[in-house]
Amino acid sequence: MNKNSLFIAIVSSFLLIPSSNAASTDELSSNLMIEQSIVNSEVIKFKNDEKLYPEASDFKIIHSVTMSNERGERWATLTISNQATGRRILKNHHIMAVFANGKRRFPIIDENTFESNETLSLSVYFGKSKFPILKLLTRE
Repeated sequence: MNKNSLFIAIVSSFLLIPSSNAASTDELSSNLMIEQSIVNSEVIKFKNDEKLYPEASDFKIIHSVTMSNERGERWATLTISNQATGRRILKNHHIMAVFANGKRRFPIIDENTFESNETLSLSVYFGKSKFPILKLLTRE
């Protein structure tokens, strides 16, 4: 093997290493990690100039866990209770997240039917943001 062939072989092997690592880094970055819980989130009071609020409903968040990944995707696993004595349909505009920059966002979810006084857990997606979710809201 001459010097030029050896040089090309060495450079080619270095070029292949980053591309093989990029695929595994991409896989790892989509894994969700649980974020630290915010105690007393009710004291967080950002201005709400756009007057965005969840729609009034009979749903109450009993428990929540927020999650994110290195791509900035924001998720929450919520345990939600239907406080009504009748069947209700949970829609995205019944839940809202408040982010660390004060922005508010509704999740992307399918409609879920809750029976009278039923409590269910579900995972909901709030899109991408570099800011974490600080508070999750419903409005009774």
